[in-house]
Amino acid sequence: MKSIAFRLSTFLLILVTSGCGPSDTELALENDKQKLRIERDSAKRQLRSANIKLEELTLSLKTSQENYDQLEDRVANLKQKKSLTTTSANKLVKKLRGQIKRLESQSSKLKQELLETEAQSSDLHKKLQQIEVKHSVNQEKSDNKDAKLSQLEVEKRALISDIKSIRAEIIRLESASVDSQLTITELQKSNTTLQGQLVSAETENEEQKQRNTALENELTITQKALKSFKDEHKNLSKKVSLTAEQLSSIRSKAAQLNTDYKAMLDKHAQLKKVDSTKQHELNIIRNTLESAQGEVARLTGARGLYTIQENDSLSSIASFFYRDGNRWKNIWQANQHMLPKADLIYEGMVLIVPQIPNPVSAKK
Repeated sequence: MKSIAFRLSTFLLILVTSGCGPSDTELALENDKQKLRIERDSAKRQLRSANIKLEELTLSLKTSQENYDQLEDRVANLKQKKSLTTTSANKLVKKLRGQIKRLESQSSKLKQELLETEAQSSDLHKKLQQIEVKHSVNQEKSDNKDAKLSQLEVEKRALISDIKSIRAEIIRLESASVDSQLTITELQKSNTTLQGQLVSAETENEEQKQRNTALENELTITQKALKSFKDEHKNLSKKVSLTAEQLSSIRSKAAQLNTDYKAMLDKHAQLKKVDSTKQHELNIIRNTLESAQGEVARLTGARGLYTIQENDSLSSIASFFYRDGNRWKNIWQANQHMLPKADLIYEGMVLIVPQIPNPVSAKK
């Protein structure tokens, strides 16, 4: 209270000595006060601008996080679809590389914006210090002007409140800057992880190429083997076709020789005496018939030939060769080109004995 009374008395004394008009000191204080207000307004505008940049930085970070999430989803899809063809894998790898480059570019921009924000924060600190210095000077000047002390105190409180708000905003910006730095660090770690996954994908792609090359080599070998098999099959088909034609021709020849041989035997049977010439002709036909039947037996893989004796039957022949008389149908079927019916056999007829696997076992 004494201090206030002393200041009031001093102020009254100054007023009495200086007259009614404002002094130069008061005008200087008023000008300083106006400058402080202007600087305060400028600081507030810069603070708003910093807030706008911080919001843009936050939006950029959010966009980068969304891109990062999308990139993780695409990497997961890449792992699920690693069995795709080599072309799809190369396209996906190129796309991932482009996204990683864009992510690195965005990270670099964020770092640059962070540095700019820190620089702006430092400038704000310096301006606040200048404001505080000027305020301190004005405070010293205002000690000699008790009449304006209370007004200056109110303005001081307002300025201090603004300074506290600015400091709080600066602290908030610094905290946001730290959070942004942490986010950038996490993005860099994620980028490193994605690059490792990209290397793994490229390794798998290279292994898939090697497997494809091995499969192509096997396919080439298989195609060559298939071509060789087709050629052999074609040659075999030609041989089978020729063999079938030969077999049909020889069977027809054997049937005709059998008919001629049977007719000549019937003629000889009617004659009382057969001369050597006719007997020679008969032997020639018989030998030719045996040769034809032998060729048919060779082409069909038969067991051999048999010349029918007196009192023979197809059943007795089957019993002799197969120990099963019921196998006579096999003999008849092998000689159907000469035997339209099974009971047309005759003595001296040359028959083909077909090959039957394990006839005794089949009987059992």
